[in-house]
Amino acid sequence: MGDRIAMIAVCIVEDYLDRCRDKVRFQPPEHPLRLALAYLYMIAGDDPGVGPKTREPFDELWREMMRGLNPEHHFDGYVRSTMATACYRKIRRMVRLPETREIEDAIARMRKAGRKDIQTASRPTPPPAA
Repeated sequence: MGDRIAMIAVCIVEDYLDRCRDKVRFQPPEHPLRLALAYLYMIAGDDPGVGPKTREPFDELWREMMRGLNPEHHFDGYVRSTMATACYRKIRRMVRLPETREIEDAIARMRKAGRKDIQTASRPTPPPAA
């Protein structure tokens, strides 16, 4: 089902995509996203639907995530999210993680577990009982 690091990288990108939909303005450097995209590019192969391996969807996803939103353009956040999602789908094909029910369920479980880990890590540890 794909290696665990690739799945974690995909989870990171999906978390950013969710925040992108919420019209969050990102500021470089976004180290988790950069690392995830770099790893996914490293393991990527040729895109069966498009052709030889290319950096284009990785670079375009980064540009869409980092560009500012124009408050005068009502649909700017929607356009950014749509363009970023299209790039993400190309990347998924290139790293051989197709959007199947099995893989999507595994990603959802990993994202949920990751959020629990973050919440648990941010809580103070209770003092030991005396």
